[in-house]
Amino acid sequence: MDARLPSRGKGIAPPPHPFGARWAGWLQEYVLPTGLLVLLTGMLWAAERPEYHTLFYSLVAFPAFLLLFHQRDALTALLRSPIFLGFLAFSAYVMLSIAWSDTDKSVGSMLKRPLYIALLFLAATQLALSNPLRLSNVVRLATAVASIGGLLALFLFFNSDESRLDGYRALSNPILTAHVFGFFLAITISTLIIEGVGRRPWRVFALLVFIAAILATGSRGGLAAGSAAVVTASALWPNRRGAVACAILVVGTLAIVLVAPEVITQRGLSLRPQIWEQALSEIRQRPWLGYGYDSYIMLTVPGVTERFPDTHNMLLAVLRQEGIIGLALWLGMHFAAAWSAWRYRQHPAVVVCAVALASGFTASLTEGISYLSRPKEHWFLIWIPLSLLAAACIEARRNEQAEGAEPVRRG
Repeated sequence: MDARLPSRGKGIAPPPHPFGARWAGWLQEYVLPTGLLVLLTGMLWAAERPEYHTLFYSLVAFPAFLLLFHQRDALTALLRSPIFLGFLAFSAYVMLSIAWSDTDKSVGSMLKRPLYIALLFLAATQLALSNPLRLSNVVRLATAVASIGGLLALFLFFNSDESRLDGYRALSNPILTAHVFGFFLAITISTLIIEGVGRRPWRVFALLVFIAAILATGSRGGLAAGSAAVVTASALWPNRRGAVACAILVVGTLAIVLVAPEVITQRGLSLRPQIWEQALSEIRQRPWLGYGYDSYIMLTVPGVTERFPDTHNMLLAVLRQEGIIGLALWLGMHFAAAWSAWRYRQHPAVVVCAVALASGFTASLTEGISYLSRPKEHWFLIWIPLSLLAAACIEARRNEQAEGAEPVRRG
């Protein structure tokens, strides 16, 4: 076993001063779990985004930073994680690209953004190393809270005159709202395939609420992300429940196509091909280095008066701003995540986080330009799943070193 990592069940090594042990234990036992719960659910109840940001800084980022002065096991483990190293390489290049960007934001403001994400990685790993069960319980509790929030959102929606569920409180856009509920849908799908209903029948209720909420948003990208979750979970954790889920997915898709095709076709392709074509025409002018991080973008589609400050595709957004080099680093980071998930696929927590990431990646193919930002809905597509996956893989590696890799029996 790696001597730098704590042994299973013993938590972190105590510091030399007892007061340090007390405040570090308090941060790990209470503050970080509360902070991660707030991060996962805050978009559903925070009054506005600035409040959500403040809660993240005070309950996740700052405590994670303080814990570095007490022990560095989490940082040491992260520096051996392919996922985190991929993030460091990508974010370093993005920060370098500010040099040729025409952004009007201050360099200091933009340098903080990868730091916030790094502290999210650190917080998740600190909690996983100190008490992995608590981290799992936080995700489970967040899913239950989100299902209640989804039910309330649906109630308000059906008693309004809106044609699509925009969301409430900090959520105010149907596509972005679908990103948040899509994350929890992926978590619920994967846990049901791995564990079944068992003693937690509320998960079936949560599944139905999340599906209904995404349907109410009218987000077809959200439906595609849910489909990707089913396929990924069934591939990483093959069993009878996964096969049934895939069969239901196929039958459900055919039923929609035959009975209610307007669910998919009523808004056409929402100008996505035309927007992508305009983005590609700009990319061809500066293919290798791109236009730089946070560069000005305003795409025009012939015959359409509206202008678009968004490529509506995360890969194209990265390619336009960071060029081929940046896109290679972005895909390399996701490849490291896929490889790590496959390597540790015998561990349920790894599979759950990998499924959430696969779902988010699928959703990002039709929406999004905020690939490196302060906490917002796009974090549910990228950084929250990646940080949880990195933490789960680190814990899985520690367990295998401590006990030997034993195959998990799959039902």
